Amino acid sequence: MTHRNVVSWSAMVASYARQGYVDDAIEVFNWMRESGVEPNSVSWNGLIAGFNHNGYATKSVAVLWKMHLQGFKPDGSSISSSLPAVGDLEDLVWGMQIHGYIVKQGYGGDACMDSALVDMYGKCGCTREMLRVFEEMDQMEVGSCNALIAGLSRNDLVDDAFRIFREFKNQGIYLNVVSWTSMVACCAQNGMDMEALELFREMQLVGVEPNSVTIPCLLPACANIAALMNGKAIHCFSMRHVIIRDVYVGSALVDMYAKCGRIPFTFLSIVAIASLCSSAHIETRPLAPDHGRGPTLELVESRL
Repeated sequence: MTHRNVVSWSAMVASYARQGYVDDAIEVFNWMRESGVEPNSVSWNGLIAGFNHNGYATKSVAVLWKMHLQGFKPDGSSISSSLPAVGDLEDLVWGMQIHGYIVKQGYGGDACMDSALVDMYGKCGCTREMLRVFEEMDQMEVGSCNALIAGLSRNDLVDDAFRIFREFKNQGIYLNVVSWTSMVACCAQNGMDMEALELFREMQLVGVEPNSVTIPCLLPACANIAALMNGKAIHCFSMRHVIIRDVYVGSALVDMYAKCGRIPFTFLSIVAIASLCSSAHIETRPLAPDHGRGPTLELVESRL
């Protein structure tokens, strides 16, 4: 490219940020300025969205703040991209300041923005504001409904989460895998193990496929009630859908088999995980005293 303009520079910045190359994205952003091309809001938004997408929440929020300090007005895209990062950081003060900016700039009423606010307040544990934002929405939208259920579940408001979950289902609102997984996790964390297993069955019946986040949330329920057959069925599901390779799924399987007293399955699972992911960290020593399998345990540990 003989001559780069702000569009081509911004595209490169966004591409590096989206792929998780943080240092490269910042370096290209600085090169753009050094070459005499001033970044625009699209350039800044590429950094914010890319960093947030790859889990760099602190950097995403820092870029938003720097954008503001350097005289650029964050637009709707800047704000909606940064709110999930604020939620991940559980920074309620910063989140409320951004909410105030949204109101001041007249960005309220946008479905994407409102959904991001519901999600942010839920992650920050501020359920009162979360419910207020949801109730003041002009129109219910799938994203905001899913964010509300996830927020209620995350804050252990089990009865409210179930009530709204069922209401949305009865109204024909599509509930995605995030909502279903949130409910499964909520049940498992609050001793409602049978309900968690029933939700797993029900979500498949309505065509929502459990993913690598759902399974680790569900397996503790099997372990708590020693539901070995259910655990084995979930193990088979993980293998069929090739999510057994996820280290969190594998670790949850190890824990489930150990708590169900099926140590041979536990050892096989550990070896399988070790062969798939050399970085997997699995706590094996507590299994030895309880089940008297010291020599076998040493053999397994030699594979890790």
